[in-house]
Amino acid sequence: RWAHANRQLRAVRAFKQGVAPVVIALLLAIGWVMASSQAALDHHLRLWLLSGVSALLLWRTKIHILWMLGAGALLGALGWV
Repeated sequence: RWAHANRQLRAVRAFKQGVAPVVIALLLAIGWVMASSQAALDHHLRLWLLSGVSALLLWRTKIHILWMLGAGALLGALGWV
């Protein structure tokens, strides 16, 4: 809340601009680690397709990431993935 209220301050803007590449790099690293554990495309085609569709939906729509996490948890609980 404080950062949003003081977003015009130079220090807040600098912090946000500095942290953004770190957050993106961490997200890519997590995705790489998760994907490399299921590297065999022929055995896990459904997981790769689900990952691609999820990434595309998050990128192109305004679906909140928590809804996607919940959907993934539901698919896992049902045994689909």
